[in-house]
Amino acid sequence: MNIDIKALSSKLVQYTHKLILKNEKSTKINLVKLLLSEMKSFDPNTLYVGDASDLANLHPINYPVNLLCINHYKVPDYFKNSNIILIDTDKNKYILFNEIQDIIFDLKNIDIYMEELLDALIHEKGIQHIIDIGFKLVGNPIIFNDTSSKIIANSICNKSIGHYWDEHIKKGYFSNNAMNSAKFNRIWEKVDSQNCPVMVKGIDDNNMIIEKVTIDNVLIGYIAVTEAERLLKIEILNWFHYYVT
Repeated sequence: MNIDIKALSSKLVQYTHKLILKNEKSTKINLVKLLLSEMKSFDPNTLYVGDASDLANLHPINYPVNLLCINHYKVPDYFKNSNIILIDTDKNKYILFNEIQDIIFDLKNIDIYMEELLDALIHEKGIQHIIDIGFKLVGNPIIFNDTSSKIIANSICNKSIGHYWDEHIKKGYFSNNAMNSAKFNRIWEKVDSQNCPVMVKGIDDNNMIIEKVTIDNVLIGYIAVTEAERLLKIEILNWFHYYVT
């Protein structure tokens, strides 16, 4: 499965970097390799990670490649038709290579799970199947409940998340005390007023993202994802929301 170099660039928010895109026909990446001075040929679907100074030691080439380089050296002219991500960092190329491998791995997994979600939708495999795929996608426990708080489907989690989440899973619904509390009323008012996922803090020890689910403009329930296993990324839930609603 190929990843676009533009998608990779968008994930490098922790770095000061720039993408020099010179060849729109050669932006797909399916492999990452270290850039080595003895290289004599390059694969168009491979991203080569190294120091910009490594480029000066390579034989000139007359075709475009995909590069990610630590920006400490001027890029030779014979690479000017290539797609290059230039990063300003004090990290060495080996650390950067490992980080890029992890990002590519995550992006490929997202694509795989999104294809599974689309297949589940097309073949009407049911909400539980969709929630199970969603759990793999976001990496955190998920609950889908109706407007009365009755659970319709939820992902499996074998550890305690927090008082309210655990109670919800155990009983299959929220208690009247919880539903009538000022805290819950504030949360549902906030969620109901938005047409996008809402980050919620203070229900339990973990942050949550909650999104209302509507069909033909009729509210049928809510999806909640808790930040129990990994950092929540709201753009992933946006993709998940697209297929569920």
